[in-house]
Amino acid sequence: MRHAERRLILLMVGMLFLTACGDRVRPPKAEEGVLTYAALNPVTEELNLYIDDFNNSHSDVKIEIRDYSDENGVEQLLTELALGWVPDIMEMYRTGGGDVSFDFYFNVDNSIDDYWMPYRQMAQEGYLENLWPYIDNDPQLGLNGVLLPPLKASEVSGGLYMLFGEVAVITLMGAEHIVGDRSGWTLDELLETFSSMPPESTVLRYNTTRDAAFFRLLSAQVDQFVDWNTGKVSFDSEEFYKMVAFLETIPEKFETSLTKQQVYEECARRMLEGEQLLEIAALEMVPDIARNDTYFMDHSIYVGYPTVDGSLGSMFTLHGEILSMSATCQNKETAWEFMRPILTKVYEGEEVSYEHQYVRMKIPVNRLNYIAGNEADLENPHMYTHGPSGVYYPNYVQLGPIEDEEYIERFDEVVQNTTQIYWPDDELANIVWECLGPYFAGDRTMEDTVRMLDSRVGLYVSEMR
Repeated sequence: MRHAERRLILLMVGMLFLTACGDRVRPPKAEEGVLTYAALNPVTEELNLYIDDFNNSHSDVKIEIRDYSDENGVEQLLTELALGWVPDIMEMYRTGGGDVSFDFYFNVDNSIDDYWMPYRQMAQEGYLENLWPYIDNDPQLGLNGVLLPPLKASEVSGGLYMLFGEVAVITLMGAEHIVGDRSGWTLDELLETFSSMPPESTVLRYNTTRDAAFFRLLSAQVDQFVDWNTGKVSFDSEEFYKMVAFLETIPEKFETSLTKQQVYEECARRMLEGEQLLEIAALEMVPDIARNDTYFMDHSIYVGYPTVDGSLGSMFTLHGEILSMSATCQNKETAWEFMRPILTKVYEGEEVSYEHQYVRMKIPVNRLNYIAGNEADLENPHMYTHGPSGVYYPNYVQLGPIEDEEYIERFDEVVQNTTQIYWPDDELANIVWECLGPYFAGDRTMEDTVRMLDSRVGLYVSEMR
């Protein structure tokens, strides 16, 4: 059953119960001075300890967990939100147990088993509180105290409605001798570069299929054709046509008798020998640039997904706690006090260095930690990277301190020029993919496809508003 259908059925059932049974389906009403915390993920001991410490230090306000981490928890929360029962603080992302940036890099299927709350719709419909004023007025933060690009990329109509402490950048990279020295490109520039490559070359890994490319690289971008404020939908745009043209460069199917490791080795060989234009890159720390240079035996260039204006088409994936505050929160200042350690607790008050066992796995949104972490990355004596060119499935060899500020500059350039977040709407993406199927099969024109998309997506948007 489709997500939208489940939500509508749950909403209808909830309304019937509400009419017939009064308040029987309403979650327990919070006591005066109690802020409710909606947990989409299993409640950890760390979270319980933090809430206990917070409650013990506040005599007038308490935090109370409501657990939505079971199988039907997401649907239950969505139903309660539709009925106007909004928690004060909400987790906005349920992890499927993996790591999104890791999955992007190492897998080519579209089986990320995570769930993203309908963030943009919730923000535009007034469920969520704009957090920019709280960051701006925070004595330890302010706008100069945070890494702005990922927060700006998460804006909805100029407001920031969720808080997170770490990110990674998902982009597309290539060797400089193939893609040139650039920081983004158009589809025409990509195709021109690709046309000069040897026969049987591929744009992405040769085992990447069209549906995987859509769901892993593009699905989070389809809502740019939807105005959730007005409900207007329009796929009749150059950006959408370019997106479809990019997908047409990707094979529909991949069949092989090779083992998984043999496929990996063949992908590595094709990349190193110039038979693959681009590789998905997950950038989380400065040495990733050095690793990729060593892998290519050349400068690694981060061009991203092609865009209409030639800007960098990369995305931030958000990591760690991802929280929102409701617009109806009883005590917003206390809720902010509870949430703010997402930005301030990481390495707060500590010198950042490898002598202090500092190990950064993602990009901090706290600006001081970001700057200090980049410098510490250069000093890491335990850095490993691929072996020399020609070894297709190499053991890692120690790289050691890289001691070159240029790596920081190149890393920071990618971070500063990334303008989107990966926050997909699964149902919307599924509708778009279903409508594209007959077009790719040659059974429907692009004009008819766009007409169908506007109709079906328009209906979905109406259901969700």
